[in-house]
Order: sequence, then C-alpha cells, then structure tokens
Amino acid sequence: MVSFLGRRSVGAVVVPPAEALDYRPAEWAGALVVVEHGTLEVECANGVGARFEAGAVLTFANVRPRRLLNPGAVPLVLSMVRPTPHRR
Repeated sequence: MVSFLGRRSVGAVVVPPAEALDYRPAEWAGALVVVEHGTLEVECANGVGARFEAGAVLTFANVRPRRLLNPGAVPLVLSMVRPTPHRR
C-alpha cells in the first residue's frame, strides 16, 4: 500500500533540453510525479512511448520505462513525492 500521509520524501529533477535520463526503478519507486515545466517523453522497454505536458500527474508503477527524455527546447522539471521507508 502506498500512502503519502506521514513520512514522505519530496524532490525535483531537471532534464536539460534534448537530453535523457536512464530510468532507475529504485529512484522512482512509489513516486507520484508531476511534470512542472516542459514535456516528458517516457520510452518504455517494449519500445512504446508516451508524452506528457506540464501539469500531468503520473506514476511508473505499472510500466517499465527505459528512459525519461526531454524532447523540448526548454528544461524539463519533474517534481515527485514518495513514501519514506519505515525504519525499525
């Protein structure tokens, strides 16, 4: 179960124009992602891709991205919130 109440981590990622990030599952696990500025292109492992404009809210829970690309001429800014693992 994912809950954003209580312990959580908030962060931001900036991808320069015409650049990409390799997707690392551990960095995005459980994250709710908002495209704050620019356009996000998600390239999946099966070759299928999708584009998301500013204002889009998404998660990578049921997809297998390979790369996160910025196809635009302005920086892509993504914000994310995810649960922080409980320590015992």
